Amino acid sequence: MAQTLVLISTLLVAFVAATNIHHYNRRYDDRVAADNYHLNKQDVIIKLLHRVHQPNQYRDLADIGNNYNIEQNVDKYQNEEAVRKFVEQYKKGMLPRGRIFSIFDKKQQDEMINLFEVFYYAKDFDTFLKTACFARDRVNEGQFVHAFLTAILHREDTKDVVLPPIYEVMPHFFLDTKVIKKAYEAKMRQENALIKMNYTHNRQLKNEDQKVAYFSEDMGLNQFYSYYQMDHPFFYKKDYGTEEDRKGELFYYMHQQLLARYDLERLANDLPTIETLKLNKYVKRGYAPKLSYRQGEDFPLRPDNLQLKDLDYEKPEERLKVRDVNDYERRVRDAIDRGYIFTDENNQVPLNNDKGIDILGKIVGATHDENDKYYGNKYHGSIKTMTHKIVGRVTDPEDKYDQTPSVLEHYETSVRDPAFYSIHKRINRLFQKHKENLPQYTRQDIQEQGVKVVNVEVDKLMTYFEDYDVDLTNVVDATLKEGERQQFQQDQEVIIKARVKRINHKPFTVKVEVESDNNKNAMVRVFLGPKYNYLGQELSLEEKRQYMVELDRFPVQLTSGKNVIQRESKDFNSIVPDHIPTKNLKHMVKSAVEGEQTFYVQKGKRQCGLPEHLLLPKGKKAGLPFTLFIMVTENENNEQDNVNYKQPFILCGVKEGKYPDTKPMGYPFDRKFDERDIKSATNVYVKDVLIYHKRDVSESSDKYSQYDDLY
Repeated sequence: MAQTLVLISTLLVAFVAATNIHHYNRRYDDRVAADNYHLNKQDVIIKLLHRVHQPNQYRDLADIGNNYNIEQNVDKYQNEEAVRKFVEQYKKGMLPRGRIFSIFDKKQQDEMINLFEVFYYAKDFDTFLKTACFARDRVNEGQFVHAFLTAILHREDTKDVVLPPIYEVMPHFFLDTKVIKKAYEAKMRQENALIKMNYTHNRQLKNEDQKVAYFSEDMGLNQFYSYYQMDHPFFYKKDYGTEEDRKGELFYYMHQQLLARYDLERLANDLPTIETLKLNKYVKRGYAPKLSYRQGEDFPLRPDNLQLKDLDYEKPEERLKVRDVNDYERRVRDAIDRGYIFTDENNQVPLNNDKGIDILGKIVGATHDENDKYYGNKYHGSIKTMTHKIVGRVTDPEDKYDQTPSVLEHYETSVRDPAFYSIHKRINRLFQKHKENLPQYTRQDIQEQGVKVVNVEVDKLMTYFEDYDVDLTNVVDATLKEGERQQFQQDQEVIIKARVKRINHKPFTVKVEVESDNNKNAMVRVFLGPKYNYLGQELSLEEKRQYMVELDRFPVQLTSGKNVIQRESKDFNSIVPDHIPTKNLKHMVKSAVEGEQTFYVQKGKRQCGLPEHLLLPKGKKAGLPFTLFIMVTENENNEQDNVNYKQPFILCGVKEGKYPDTKPMGYPFDRKFDERDIKSATNVYVKDVLIYHKRDVSESSDKYSQYDDLY
């Protein structure tokens, strides 16, 4: 017996010695304790975003704004001309406070960009703060929030500041009108309130799209899209000091992945994938946002099957013809067919290479870059913006009724609307046309010599609906003392929250066993796609290409022999955890200032990223089949400790330095391939997995989630 134990022990030691076990996490190792200077920045930024629709209730910050004169401090900005331009515009008159701001309105957009530049060009944080305090009470609150947050994300002295959730700063863009009304009623009664909100509106669903509203109307998803647009603003110029690597390609890939993720959720609910928008026909799908602006006006409702029409507005700059969008698309298709585009100097720029997708992304996304003439919109237009406006204003194309901007005309609300996905499926066809002009991947492009994925194991995948509480402080007004603009009455502390149902999943671990002939730097790619279509027909790998969602991509250091790679779902590079609620954030900063706890600054941490709770599509009680695809390739970027690997770079790219992967985004599903080459490649492992769904039985959900009752 003793000899047997010794033998087993010896074998175990030999196995461990021969097997290299790697745990790869995305934790930030370079977090540091915030000093008082950073805590002060964190504190004032939170305060400036508090109840932005009202005058600043923090007297010290209001006084800074009242006593600051931008025009007399032009020398404190890096670009004095930009400051003079803003001052001139401000004196002439900008969009007033209390009015609805839409970044799709050209005049309002230009005003916001001018304000951003004043924020961005401030030479130091003190000047930035004084400028923000001045603008906080004097410019439109929507323009202020967008310009202010974008500047914070790009300034060197503020990029590590933790921002409060956008859905708590501008709650009217995210919360049902009924919830807003009940919050006001609770405030009037001076009573605490917990208001339940659901995304299905009623149990008797007559609109199939509402079955996936828990995904498209999810506050975290809409916040992600907002932060993406602020992280990579279309107007960002090289003049600002940094160039965003592969920005155009990221525009293509992020939207393609968002579209694929939405279609996965539709398939999970036995719905067909979303159809492509046809400009010369009807907008098939209507949409009822059930949102209202703070000003009291409702977001427009769009009935089914409306014919798209030209926008015949009074202002020439607002006029738009459906034919114009078709013409711009045709010009892009012609460029793709030719294999090159012309610059303003009539020079040819080739497209049929790995960089062509980046150029096309900048053209379609109308990236503003004065140093890249062929990205301008005079010839190729702004296809995305124009299509959003054509569809968004379909209920009032002649501006007869002074319709408010639709959900498609705000970054904070665009992804709520099923038409958003139809629009981007149309736009995605341009990118796919370009990809089809490139050579398909060969076996040599896919096979990584000397690497074999022996096995893949994954924990049981389980989804469920959970309750999530949102603070509604910024929904209701603070009470002003009569006759005193800046003096606020100290109301009784009232806690008002909304309780929202959202999809989530149990954490899981993926274990990949890899054999390597030698030591090498490698990249692990993890995709999830459908096994069947909505009719129950099994899909080939080629048919799945446009529906494969990239869950994770991370570098590993393979050693010669057997490697076991373990990766926890919370570390996946496509997601970010929940943002810290505003009240919690304020308390953490206050406690740190008073020395009660430490507030940590995590260098390089991003606000952008798909919400962690939306990582997996909804499963079914008996299990819903999906395809898990694992691929291990050489990592040609040898900077294994690159901080960008710890960012959600798959969907949000990088703001500094090089994108940490040299292969095309979406590889190997971005181009066609011979399925036999994929199946025979030793560095690829395809596995069927089941995603289960557990009934929600939390006390706060009326015993059972109404979502579970629907399926």
